[in-house]
Amino acid sequence: MITMEFEDLKKMWHSQDKAYIYSIDEEALHNRIKAKQRQASHIAHVSEWLSIGVFLAAGGGVLAMNIFRSGGSIYMTLLAVCFLVAAVYLFIGRTRRIKGQSQFERSMRGNLEYAISLATYQVRLSGMLRWNLPVVGIFVLLSFWESGQSLWAIIGFAVFLTLAHLAAGWEHGIYKSRKRELEILKAKLDEEEVPA
Repeated sequence: MITMEFEDLKKMWHSQDKAYIYSIDEEALHNRIKAKQRQASHIAHVSEWLSIGVFLAAGGGVLAMNIFRSGGSIYMTLLAVCFLVAAVYLFIGRTRRIKGQSQFERSMRGNLEYAISLATYQVRLSGMLRWNLPVVGIFVLLSFWESGQSLWAIIGFAVFLTLAHLAAGWEHGIYKSRKRELEILKAKLDEEEVPA
C-alpha cells in the first residue's frame, strides 16, 4: 500500500485545478459560435431583403417618374436600370447563399465555418452597397446638371452623398471586424486542436 504525503496530494490538487483553468468549455464555446452564426444570418437576411426592396422601389419609382414626366432624363433612366440590376444581383446572391448553407457540417467547426462564410458575404454585400453610392451620385449629379439645377442643390447633394459614403464605410468596418473576430477564433481553435 502506497501512502501519499500531504504535500504530494496538495501538488496533485493544484495541478488538476490549474488544468481546469486552461481547459475550454466546449459546450459554451459552441453555443457562442451558434449565436454568432444566427446573428450573422439574421443581419444578412435583413440586409438582403431591405436592399432588394429599396432598389426595386427606387428603380421602379425613378423609371415611372422619368417616363411620365415630359423631357425625362437619360441619366435617370440609366440610374433606374442600375437600381433594378442591383436588385436582381442581390436576389441571385441571396439564392446562392441559401443553397450553399447546406454544405456546412452541423458541428462546432462547421457552424464556425458557416458563420465565417456569412460574415464574408456580409462584408461583400456592404462593400457593394457602399460603392453603389458613387454610381448613384454620378447619375443624379449629371441629371441635376442636365436639368439646370442650382449650384447649391448640386453642392448639397454632393455633401449628403459624401456623408452617406462615410457612414457606409463605418458600417463596412463593423462587418469586417466581426469577420476578423470569427477568423481569430477559428485560428485559435485550430492552434489548440479543439475537437469538432
